[in-house]
Amino acid sequence: MFRNLLAEMSRNKITRRDIANCLGVSEKTARNYINGASKISWYDTLKIKNTFFPELSLEYLFETKKIS
Repeated sequence: MFRNLLAEMSRNKITRRDIANCLGVSEKTARNYINGASKISWYDTLKIKNTFFPELSLEYLFETKKIS
């Protein structure tokens, strides 16, 4: 799960539908990407960042916390 991405989406009122439309995928696929149920491509992470969050880093948006 990309918690920072979800937080920024909420702050900026960006929906999963907005992400899906940007990527040209279904809402279910976008939800699976965001929740970590499916792997997202490098290209798609860049597209999300450049479209919605140009001022934020990829590292921040797509950070994952490893559970020890």
